[in-house]
Amino acid sequence: PANVFFSGTVNVDESTYMFSPKVLDRANVIEFNEVDLRAYAGESVSQQKNFSLLNGNALEKFFALSDISEFCSKSDYLDLNSDARQYVNDISDILKQYNLHFGYRVANELGRFVNLALQEVDKSCLDDAFDIQVLQKILPKMHGTRAKLEEPMQQVLGFCHGEDTSFSEDLVETASAKPETFRFPRSAHKIARMLKQLSVQGYAGFIE
Repeated sequence: PANVFFSGTVNVDESTYMFSPKVLDRANVIEFNEVDLRAYAGESVSQQKNFSLLNGNALEKFFALSDISEFCSKSDYLDLNSDARQYVNDISDILKQYNLHFGYRVANELGRFVNLALQEVDKSCLDDAFDIQVLQKILPKMHGTRAKLEEPMQQVLGFCHGEDTSFSEDLVETASAKPETFRFPRSAHKIARMLKQLSVQGYAGFIE
């Protein structure tokens, strides 16, 4: 029924396998793996950029209720502003070269998230909202060998950096140490970790 929602949690250990692409297409993957004991004890404040709803009681705007036929649709993608649409096209073009691109469902759900963020968080939060969706909906599907992933992930890291989308080796270290200098810092930091995993193990996946 329309008043029931689902979320799922997974404890990552040696028995954990990544979900199939058809499951990931229908989900936002959120990692809870940061531990800040100083902030936990009240000794410091987290430096992570704030991203929160203006109105915390807006649940009915985000989920389909009984009088709405679809959770999201093509219209959500079409409603994206020109800057957001360009971001989607750019990352899709990069991934398409390697047959790692996403489909219409992901584009529609990404559009819904970004549009709602611009409405409910702030009009200027486009980069934050898109960054979150790259991290939650696009990167979780990337797993494989160094031969398969290294070049496309380097290209995506360049895209995360800014207007100059070219890749250079020092971007990996910068994304690890100073992700806040990137246009999409959350995604850049994760990609840097995955590229290092590729270099050491010859294989990488979103789950660490």
